[in-house]
Amino acid sequence: GIDWDIPKCEIGYWGNTTFSGNGYMVEAVKKLADFGLNNIKFRRIEIRCESTNLKSRAIPEKLGFVFEGTLRNDDLSADGSKLTDTCFYSIIK
Repeated sequence: GIDWDIPKCEIGYWGNTTFSGNGYMVEAVKKLADFGLNNIKFRRIEIRCESTNLKSRAIPEKLGFVFEGTLRNDDLSADGSKLTDTCFYSIIK
């Protein structure tokens, strides 16, 4: 989602496990964040991910996003079977 009043956006991603561990998603998210902050002039970019998905959480952490907190019982798991917590990260300009 994009909020032009702030302006801010959210980056979302879903990695194919066949290709995980090669740094592709880190590289893609880095390019998107750099483009958003420097070219589109977003003032804030957010990333949210399931708290138990350590590989997904590692991406914003590697890129200098700040962990802002955990939203408890915020979403359904990928298979829809249970409530999950969501970790919230951001980077600002």
